Amino acid sequence: PARATPPSAAGIAAKQAGRVETAADKWAQAKKAAPAVRKAIKHHFDAEAAAVADRVRGLDARLAEMREALRAGPVVDYETGVDAAYATLDEAAAELADFARELAAVLELLEVCDNPDAGEPLRLALEDARSELSVLKGLWDLAAVAQAFIADWEGTLWGDIDTGVMEEETKQLSKALRALDRRLRELPAYKSLEQTVKNFSIALPCVGDLKAPSMRDRHWKQLASITGKDIPLPFPADFALRHLLALQLHKFVDDVGEVV
Repeated sequence: PARATPPSAAGIAAKQAGRVETAADKWAQAKKAAPAVRKAIKHHFDAEAAAVADRVRGLDARLAEMREALRAGPVVDYETGVDAAYATLDEAAAELADFARELAAVLELLEVCDNPDAGEPLRLALEDARSELSVLKGLWDLAAVAQAFIADWEGTLWGDIDTGVMEEETKQLSKALRALDRRLRELPAYKSLEQTVKNFSIALPCVGDLKAPSMRDRHWKQLASITGKDIPLPFPADFALRHLLALQLHKFVDDVGEVV
């Protein structure tokens, strides 16, 4: 069969020139019609923009309420406990995740409305809220570590107590606490954790002094009188660090020094 004759270069150029001319005509017609189209949809566009602006204001108020609820909630109190605090933080994180998805949709609408800057303050506020949640999580992570250490050490039997090791670990806890975000320092949970670690660190050298070979029953009786607590003599087999900490030795540092 005979082969089709390929189009000439001139023919291709002419066809493309025609397409360009057609496109240019259409663009000119679109530009000419644009003002009329803009005027025709202005009412709808303005109404849509106003609705999006309302959503932005609503989201802003909602985020402010969420942040205030977190700051005033149980997560800032040490008595809440690690498990309950983690549960509260998880709920807050889920809320923020839902909020972020809704905000992303609104930011897209603001782009369509030629007003993307209107969403920037809200986006920054969300970043701040996430940051606050993160530093609170860091505080409770350290609280969990500190409580686990102290609970483990409290079970140490009298004969096995090595205050040197405990003092070194407590110094590391204090250092980690000071390294936390400064925004946390006025929170009751931070202050209580700080005091707990401080009291423990003060009590440990007293415990070390009380392990001196020179300690006799009369010394222990004198210490019981000073602290107002009972000290079983002779020590039972399960006598452990917790029994000494129950004496609140951090309040009687000078007295312990005199007894020893």
